[in-house]
Amino acid sequence: MKWRCVDMTSRDCSKSCHPALGLFVHTLKRQTGITLLATAFLFLICPGILWRNIRNSWGNVYEFNEALPMWSMVIFFGALILGVILLCFNHGHLFSKKTADLYYALPVKRDVLLTIRFGSSVIGAAFAMSVSFAGLSFLALVEDAAFSELCQLYFLTFLQLLLCLSAVLIFVVNAGSIFNFLFSAMVVCVGIPVMCLIGFYWYYDQAYGVVSEGTWLQYTSPFGYAVCQFALFGESNGFTPIWVSIAGILLFLTISFLLHHYRRTETAGGKYAFSIAALIITTLASGVGGYLIGLLFSEGNPGEDGFWFFCVVGAALTALASGAIISRGFHRIRKWLLCAAVSVALLVVMGVTAENRAQKDTAYVPELEDIASITLEEGYNHPKVVFTSDFERFTELHNRMIDVYMGTEECASNQYDTVVPYNALHNDLIESAIYITYTLKDGKTVQRYYWVDDAIGLSLMLDIMQTDTYAQSFVLEGKEETELYIYGSELNSDVLDG
Repeated sequence: MKWRCVDMTSRDCSKSCHPALGLFVHTLKRQTGITLLATAFLFLICPGILWRNIRNSWGNVYEFNEALPMWSMVIFFGALILGVILLCFNHGHLFSKKTADLYYALPVKRDVLLTIRFGSSVIGAAFAMSVSFAGLSFLALVEDAAFSELCQLYFLTFLQLLLCLSAVLIFVVNAGSIFNFLFSAMVVCVGIPVMCLIGFYWYYDQAYGVVSEGTWLQYTSPFGYAVCQFALFGESNGFTPIWVSIAGILLFLTISFLLHHYRRTETAGGKYAFSIAALIITTLASGVGGYLIGLLFSEGNPGEDGFWFFCVVGAALTALASGAIISRGFHRIRKWLLCAAVSVALLVVMGVTAENRAQKDTAYVPELEDIASITLEEGYNHPKVVFTSDFERFTELHNRMIDVYMGTEECASNQYDTVVPYNALHNDLIESAIYITYTLKDGKTVQRYYWVDDAIGLSLMLDIMQTDTYAQSFVLEGKEETELYIYGSELNSDVLDG
């Protein structure tokens, strides 16, 4: 018997043969069953459950337009789960040494192979998403809803789906097995936002009176960013979310293609294609674990003396556990302990940096020549007042509030803390709030928010209350009463000038 072996190379293929196209069609056929099954389940959830809710509204008007962002997010997560399954299914050759050599021997370049597999996964997930949105479109016609809003949500869902799948592709390309892929994706996608949240918490807990919503935290995870886009849908953000999503997609795909290009074939079926991945994962897990264990044994207060001791112990234990999971045993213990030391050092640097920045922002008062206007908001029965003059009185008031809180100025009533930030409220005797917004000449704003004890609030605010702008604001608001309740006490308006 004679055997004939023909090498599969691009030169040997005829002009009518397209290996890349054939592989693409073959991949789509292989994933058809999974795609159709997941599409059916997703269609039952949405619009199936939504249609049931509309039918069970019992004659009440169902707020269809208000519910669209939430149901779009449900479709997004369903399509995302399908996309992750398809990525693992189509990139199975990266997790098996038996099939890795076979796929890389095909007359298709590595970048083209990755494009085919990733594109097929995106098509499958987008198909399930589109079928569910088609059902939503039918319900929108029945409910006479805004079809343009549904089209915007479809585009937003697809964009966020592509963003998250591009991020997941990095972990798929870097992992040597499905388990390691899931472990690395979970640790990194949770560890980075949690570490950033720890730094923000340390800063915010010490930045007295500083108003910061922490909107930058949404950029620490593509999944968190996607959720925020659905939650903030309808707000006027311009094209910023679109450009951020596109930039993220290009960045993640570039990293994925570079990793796949330099990945060695023999790493299939191992731990990770690049050894540095295990170090990064262990360091993140160690930092988060050390911080949580430190909080657990210090009554939730990082300022306690025992926090750092238990933080170091927790970081070491978490690093050993993470290393054991990655290496399938307690090997290279010194390397995992080194990762724990690095994570503790990062926590120390974060804590010191957050404290220094918090002290600087707490004592910051804008310069008089930089202020364009000042907006004052207070508690009950007080209007919002915009000042375009008398800035010196305001900055003096602000400095006094800072001095009172920091203990450098004596108060008339020194039994309790009299000026505290709203994020450090700790007793029931503080009732009045002062909310100051500086609008600077360069267009920026500086916001401060303090809770003020009633016993000292009037003495602090008396200079501001005696200005013409403040007195006239009550007339503009329709408040012409001669008796006003200011800081819990009845005060005759004759006290105020004008």
